[in-house]
Formats: sequence, C-alpha cells, structure tokens
Amino acid sequence: MNTRKSPRCAGWMWIVAFVCITPTLLAQDAATSTDDVQTLVKQLNDANPINRYAAARSLFQLGEAAKPAVPSLIEHLDDSDEPTRAACVEALAEIGPVEKEIVPALVKKLDDKSAFVCHTAAVSLGRFGAAAKPAVPELIKVFERSDAERQAVIARTFGEIGPVAKESRDVLTSALDAKTPEVQVAAALGLAQVDPSAKVAVDKLATLLTNSEIVIRSSAADALAVLGEQAAGSAKALASATQDDSPRVRRQAVRALGRIGEGARDELQVLTARTTDDDEYVRQVAVLAIARVAPRSPETADALAKSLSDANAQVRENAAIAFRTLDQNLQPHVPALVAALATSDTDVVDAIAETLTKVSETSLAELKKAAEDDSSDQRRGTAIALGRLIDHDPNVRKSALPVLVELLTDEDWQVRRAAARGLGTAGKHAVSALPELTAAMRERNKFVRRAAAAAIQSISEDEPLD
Repeated sequence: MNTRKSPRCAGWMWIVAFVCITPTLLAQDAATSTDDVQTLVKQLNDANPINRYAAARSLFQLGEAAKPAVPSLIEHLDDSDEPTRAACVEALAEIGPVEKEIVPALVKKLDDKSAFVCHTAAVSLGRFGAAAKPAVPELIKVFERSDAERQAVIARTFGEIGPVAKESRDVLTSALDAKTPEVQVAAALGLAQVDPSAKVAVDKLATLLTNSEIVIRSSAADALAVLGEQAAGSAKALASATQDDSPRVRRQAVRALGRIGEGARDELQVLTARTTDDDEYVRQVAVLAIARVAPRSPETADALAKSLSDANAQVRENAAIAFRTLDQNLQPHVPALVAALATSDTDVVDAIAETLTKVSETSLAELKKAAEDDSSDQRRGTAIALGRLIDHDPNVRKSALPVLVELLTDEDWQVRRAAARGLGTAGKHAVSALPELTAAMRERNKFVRRAAAAAIQSISEDEPLD
C-alpha cells in the first residue's frame, strides 16, 4: 500500500491548522464563550452609545449562543440611543423565540417613538412565523392605532406569522379599503397569507396592478409573486401588467406569472413576447418564467433557443438553465446550445455545458464539429463542455477524450488552457491524457502551464480508477 503523503493530505493539515487557529484570530470580532457574552453584556452598559451599539451587534452575530444576554438586551430595548435599541431588537430576533420573554418584549417596541425601531421589531416578529402567535392580539391593537407606514409593516408581519394569526383577518379585510394604497397592498398580501381562501385579497392585488403609481403597481405584482400558485386568479391581470410602460412593473408581473407556474399556462404567448422585451432585466426573468409556466410546450423551447443568442449574457445563462427544467426532448435544440458556447462569458459556458449533459450523445456530435470552428471562442467553450461530458457520461468518454486532447494543441492559447481545464474537470476519466498534459507543462504560455498543472493534480488526486 502506498503510504506517501498526498497533496490532498497536506491540504487537510492546513485545514486543521486553520480551524485550530481561527477562533484565536477572530476573538476580537466574534465572541464564542460564556465569558465573552458576559463581557458584551457589560459593554451594553457603557456610557458611550457607540460602544453599546457595537456590543448589541456582536451579540446579534452570536445568534442563539447569546441567550445569556437576553435579560440585558431586553433592558436596553429602552436605551436612549436609537441605533442601539434597533440593534438589541435584531439581536433578540437572531436568538429566536426560544425564550418566552422575547416575543412580548418585541411587541412593546411596536410603539417605539422611532419608526425604524418599530419597523425592525415588526419584521423580527414576522421572522418567528407561527411562534409569534402570542403577539397577534397586541399587534392588532397597535395596528388599529398606528399611522399608515406602521400599518403596512404590521400587515406584512401578520402574513409572515401565517394562518395562526387568523384573529387579524377582520382588521386586514378592513384595511383593503385604507386611504393609502401602500397599506392596501400590504393588507391584501397579509390577508392572503393568513387566510389562503380569501379570494378578495388576490382580487384586490389584481386591481392595484392598474394603480396610477409605479411603486404600487410594482408592489402589487411583487405580492402576487410571493403568493405563487395561490395567485392563479390574477393571471389575466398580470398578463396585462407585462405590457406596462414601466420595466419594473413588467419585470415583477412576469416574475409573478412564473411563480404561479402552470396555472398561468394560458398566458404563455404574452410571456413569450417578454423574452424579447426592450429591458434586459425583463428578458432575464421571462426566460425562466416561460419554463415554469409551460415546461412541455414546443413554443417554450423555441423561445429559449432564440434567447441563447441574446445580447445580454445573463439572459443567455438563464435560458440555458431553463432548458434543464423542461419536460420535453432537448435534442432539436442542441445545435443552438452548442453555438451559444461561442462566448467569453464563463458563467454562460458553464450553464450550457451542464445542460448539454442531459443529452450527451447528441451533444457530442455537435461538439466535435464545433471543435473545428473558426471561432476561438467557440472552440474554447467546446473544450469546457467536452470536459463536463466526459465527467458526466461514461458512454461518451471514449469518443470525447481524443477531441479534447486535440484541442490541447490549438493555435489559440485560451483554447489550449480551456482544454486543459476541461481535462481537469474530467478528473480520473482523463488519466489517459496525462502524457499530453505533461507536454503542455513545457508551454511558453504560463496560463496554459498552470491549467495543465492543475489538471494533472486534479486527475492525480481523484479517486483511483476501478
């Protein structure tokens, strides 16, 4: 048996050393022991508000480990310094509702003179979900006597607490007719989450999609996206909103339809049109949305294939990712996927390479052709995709490996580097390419040499061949 220390073993020694040393190095930035917590508790009483705030933030970073500090944190919820009060609220929220006094203490902060502290307390209670149920009666009282800004925050908190906050249904239903549309949006979302059967909430949000203010239309669409499948009844209204003058509204409406999924299947044509929207961010969301709405439609696959040539790299990457979620034969679209490898954007190439592994044998035939393309970008992307195929599918390894090895001698150094990287990705399956990789170590180009060295190391450290 070979007992020689491998590079991997050496790597583990460094990791062990790092783990042992790290707590000492970070002692000033994050407390880890009971003594540290007590030190921070003392610092909460410092005369300087900056030091009190810093102590609260450090306790926040500790999370549940800061439980011994709960009494002191609750005491300082009434600190004279606003940032410190807010930091104490956040620290208690991070500890979680594990201590019964935390929820009542946060409820009291809903009446804080600072709108920021109030907002932080409401959001924190919402994070607790159903565990914040004891706070609901008081939240209702605070909601009824609050201004519009606080009502909007508390309405969303009811929704995050969920169905256990059913006592809030009446106030939320009344708030659907509030004077300010911000409260209407928040109340409708909260009501739909508290009572999923409340069709009136979805209807209200659908109505708000035509509000005169962009921010309200966008917020309504965003709320419907949060509801997902529950918002299927708003699909028609959302389809109209995808043609809004505001790119922000269009983007949120498209996203909401995608979240609804196949319940919005009738709006596929409208959604497909957004894959060519003037706004790149709308297109980025649209290619993902159509795949969720109609994963079995040929129209979806055709639109995604066209999006692979979009000017925006993120659109192309999202299109490649969306292809993987389709419930249909991808073989007709392999040529478009392979052609889209002709890019310098590595994220796009990686996304396409992963998608091509779903149809390895068909992809290999196209990649062999692409390996001889005049475009160096095409050959570079092809090399990366071949490495992924070799690693993924044993049925194509024998045929794919020689193509990748041939690219090690390409006239373009970036292609040679990509070929070396592809062989590294293939790991143990590229062991037969070690002689060529060793030769590449004598390259003039340092980047190719480094890639070849990394590939050799990857192959050597991979699990032994059977």
